[in-house]
Amino acid sequence: MAPPRLADSSIGAAINALINGAIAWFGFKDSAAVPLSVDSIGSPGVTALGNAASMAFALVLIITCITFFVFRSGARKSAEAPVSIRTMQFLPTGLRIAAANTLLAFGAFVTLAVI
Repeated sequence: MAPPRLADSSIGAAINALINGAIAWFGFKDSAAVPLSVDSIGSPGVTALGNAASMAFALVLIITCITFFVFRSGARKSAEAPVSIRTMQFLPTGLRIAAANTLLAFGAFVTLAVI
């Protein structure tokens, strides 16, 4: 099986860029500047660091799902790919992979917060 090409990954990267841009635009469209953080934990304002965790979890889930479909499609086109990969279903296998990656990102954020 041929290794993944940059063009294969560019689909997921473009979707990631659109999602990040839309989230940033909707979150900060009324602000003159993008606040990185605030002085008080109880501040009602939206900040970049305050949204980082929830955005990271959502993006990990979405990008893992996109990557699953892109690379499974490549495996289906390849005669060298194992049959188990070519016939792999998204439910439950792909969703399980996406959930595991999201939980890994959650664990990393919790670990960094504790440290």
